Amino acid sequence: MTPVEVPAGPLLVDTDVFSFILLRKRNWEQFAALIDGHERLLSFATVGELYAAPEAAGSTWGPEKRAQLDIQVRQHIILTATEPVARVYGQLHARFRGQFKDGGHNDMWIAACALAQPSPPPLVTNNLGDFQKIAAAFSGLRLVHPAL
Repeated sequence: MTPVEVPAGPLLVDTDVFSFILLRKRNWEQFAALIDGHERLLSFATVGELYAAPEAAGSTWGPEKRAQLDIQVRQHIILTATEPVARVYGQLHARFRGQFKDGGHNDMWIAACALAQPSPPPLVTNNLGDFQKIAAAFSGLRLVHPAL
C-alpha cells in the first residue's frame, strides 16, 4: 500500500507501528509515510503496552525518552474501553481464544476499539498475522501496511 492508497480519515495505529516510528526502528519511514496527514488514534491497550516498555526496561529509558513518549502519545486520540468495545472484544475472544501469539489479548482489544466505532478506522499495523485473521472474520476491519 502506498500513502495515496490509504483511506481518508483517521487511522488507528497499533503498538508496533507507534514504537517503530518513535524509536526510528525497522521500516518506520514506510509507516510514517502511510499515516502522515491523518488524524491518529491509539487504543487504550496500545497506550498500556507503550507505558509498560519503559517500566520493563528500567534505567535504559531516561527522563528525556520517557518525556518524548508522553509527548507522542498525547498527539493521538485514545480510544477507551467502552461497553461497545467490550462487547466486540467478547466476540473476538470467543472466536480467537488461544489462536494468537501470547494469547493476543491486546491485539483483540485494539481490533475491538476499531470495530466498535460507528465508522471503523483502518488499522495501521505491522502484525498482519493476527490482524488478517480478525479482518477475515470481521469484515469491518481494514488494514494498512506497506506490503498490502
